[in-house]
Amino acid sequence: MLERHFATLLDEGGSPSPQELAQAVADHPLRESLVVLAMTALYRAGRQSDAIDAYTALRTRLRDELGVEPACAARELYERILRQDPGLTGAAAAAPVRAVPRQLPGLTTELAGRDGLLAEIRAALYRPTGTVAPIGLLVGPAGIGKTSLALAAGAALAGDFPDGQLFADLRGAGGAAVDAHTVLGRLLAALGVAGPEVPDDPEERVARYRTALAGRRMLIVLDDAAAGRQVRPLLPGTPSCATLITSRRRLGALLGASRWTVPVLEPDAGLAVLTRITGAPRTAAEPDAATELVELCGGLPLAVCIAAGRVAVGPDLTIAELATELAQQRRRLDGLSIGDLDVRAAIELSYRALDAGSRRLFRYLGLVPMSEWPDWVGAELSDDPASPLPGHLVDLHLVDLAARDALGRRRYRMHGLVAAFARERALAEETPQARAVVVERHLSAWLDRARRADGQLADATADARDWFDIELPNLLTAVDEACGLPGSAVAGELALSLGAYLTLRAFTADEGRRLLAVVEHVRRTGPDETLLRLLSVLFPWVSRTARARQMLALAAEQEQLARRLGDRPAEERALVNGVWGLLRAGRLTDAAHRIAELGPRLVPTSPAKVSLDVATASMHLEAGRPGDALPCIDRAAEGADLLGDVRLGLRCEVERAVALMEAGRIAESETVVAQGLATARETRNDQMAAYLNHVHAELDALRGGWGAAAEAMDGVVRTYEDNADWLGPGLALGLVADLARARDQPTAGVAPLTRALAIWRRLDAPLEIARTHARAERVFAALGDRESAGHHERQWRSAFDGLGLGDSSLRILVP
Repeated sequence: MLERHFATLLDEGGSPSPQELAQAVADHPLRESLVVLAMTALYRAGRQSDAIDAYTALRTRLRDELGVEPACAARELYERILRQDPGLTGAAAAAPVRAVPRQLPGLTTELAGRDGLLAEIRAALYRPTGTVAPIGLLVGPAGIGKTSLALAAGAALAGDFPDGQLFADLRGAGGAAVDAHTVLGRLLAALGVAGPEVPDDPEERVARYRTALAGRRMLIVLDDAAAGRQVRPLLPGTPSCATLITSRRRLGALLGASRWTVPVLEPDAGLAVLTRITGAPRTAAEPDAATELVELCGGLPLAVCIAAGRVAVGPDLTIAELATELAQQRRRLDGLSIGDLDVRAAIELSYRALDAGSRRLFRYLGLVPMSEWPDWVGAELSDDPASPLPGHLVDLHLVDLAARDALGRRRYRMHGLVAAFARERALAEETPQARAVVVERHLSAWLDRARRADGQLADATADARDWFDIELPNLLTAVDEACGLPGSAVAGELALSLGAYLTLRAFTADEGRRLLAVVEHVRRTGPDETLLRLLSVLFPWVSRTARARQMLALAAEQEQLARRLGDRPAEERALVNGVWGLLRAGRLTDAAHRIAELGPRLVPTSPAKVSLDVATASMHLEAGRPGDALPCIDRAAEGADLLGDVRLGLRCEVERAVALMEAGRIAESETVVAQGLATARETRNDQMAAYLNHVHAELDALRGGWGAAAEAMDGVVRTYEDNADWLGPGLALGLVADLARARDQPTAGVAPLTRALAIWRRLDAPLEIARTHARAERVFAALGDRESAGHHERQWRSAFDGLGLGDSSLRILVP
């Protein structure tokens, strides 16, 4: 601002105070434009010698600190002072300042979240001691903010390039790129080369341009470049100048350029942009909606600015209303348009620049929604299977390269708004029959690979587990897509191929809900054989998250379906699942009768018999008979080993550790826990590791290590919750309350017991509800609240009487 004030005075024929200018130069000793103003003011004040000294001092500083000579403006003024140019006495004295081209357009809003990138650009372009003209290249998709970033960088570099800035819009994205010859004519005019002096010959024009730049320190910004051949003639030949280029293409032939792929905005930066345009009161009034709106824009600056503009100009439009509008996937691009700003139109320019084959592949990718995918997907969808993904999509940033996965395979991704545009084009340009063929081919490819990995999983192949870990989001998306295809059997088969993996690592809540959706789909479309297998896969998740009556209903459906299909092994598994439902319901007597009926009928090494042995052990533990549980566990563990079922083997080790602990064999229990944890870590079974750590904490408590046990249980509860396991948190919260009481902090035990009661009531588990009341009796007794303690005692004793159980079934070990 001060520099502009001094320049205005000189323009009007006045003269600012030399003292003020001297102080400004002292504050900014390397800013040549200030020295030019000071030299002019000193000369007008009749101090020619001081003006010459100011130039000499500037030259010395630049040479000593930067290794460069002063720019043209300072040198030309110095020469005019030496020859006592009459024009220096009036307004013309400021001519050197006015003649400096400043062509950069202004920014309409401040940038956010780009400080680090701006610093890198400035460091790369300002190299005063270099021997090669610096080139910076900003690339990225439509709407990512490349031009704004280049303009902001140009503004930040203005003081480093005192001879000015040139700007040219090369219009590379629209298919009608401006040729370099035309651009050179415009740039020469900006450099003061009169029309008749501009050569017509292309090579002579390039030479004239570079001659005009020689010795100057200027920044050239070339926006929206189409190709390297368009840019090369516009590059200066002198190292004192720098060039900053933006392009949607990667421009790989520009060797030696410093490159940046401009990223999407981080959420905080996107929110800052939204706030600057709409005003702080609007975003402060709707903070959650503002965050959601930025997320719906995918961090794309153009989209955020358009959304903010719509809110700013529409006082009756709330941020929440706009977020609701944009949340509709098929209408999102409709909502991202205001005036001449349009996300759809910006993406379409890149789409139209593709060849026919690349456009077709782009449309096909729009039909198979994936946040990220492996390279083989392109081969399956492309007309040319030998080309996994044509480079044009990547070159134009319609598809982005992602990091290689854990198996070292290349992956790709597509911005959400670009994916929405791709789907629009597919719906508009492909027939329904063509779309159905593409989707079916894509889903079948996933099914083939999932089946292959499932087979390898049974052989404990590490790559198979890693593959499932990597591709699970895509596989679940494929399952969802397949459920939307009438009459397709792919959904059920895909879900079955995931069954062993999901059982091994324990379902999350979302995965379980998706599997339920597949079950409903197969119930409608068949076949029954697939439905029966799916119900078997689903049961372990239901047993951790559903009520006892839902477990029993699912087991009954399995049994009926298996009997109708004549599938005896499936019928036996269903009957055993019914035993687990009875145990959840606290019906230990009924469970014992069912076990007695089933045991002799099952093949000793069958999966159903092994599961029944585990259920029998669980029944004995629930009844307070740990000694009777141990032989059952031994048989189950032997069967699991013969079956090669690592997860079931771990489950046996958990039950063994518990039985030994409740039998008072603490050292043996500790050994089992240590061995089980080693296996759980090796097989990456977080759920079983959590159960074993739970037992370890209980063992700590029995040794009096209540503090260590309480600390360990915090992590155990989090792991249970992360794995959508409702049983684990219910059990863990009971132990947390026991530990609080044992540490003379009974007040801290009330909240965990309240949460535990809510869990057990949700799961309709009367035995665990009763045990929680028993724990609450002890906590309130420790608090001296006899009335509450009495209430809880009556609750648990009444429940135990109804279930036909004695005090040995309480299983409260912490004294």
